[in-house]
Amino acid sequence: MTAELNILGVFVPTILICAAAAFVLTSLVSRLLVSLNFYHLVWHHTLFNLTIFVVILFVALGLVSGWPQ
Repeated sequence: MTAELNILGVFVPTILICAAAAFVLTSLVSRLLVSLNFYHLVWHHTLFNLTIFVVILFVALGLVSGWPQ
């Protein structure tokens, strides 16, 4: 795994791309949970969303680095 990706001559850190993807997935999961009325069970919505983001980011970075070998 390289630490940076070359996108049209601009070197972009891999973690930035994974964080952007994790943000999009977190938004989708959050909308799904709102539609399922799940958040009435959660004490602190923002903390819960941050936890979802961190878990998705960790999994994305693991997949990029070849974690499940």
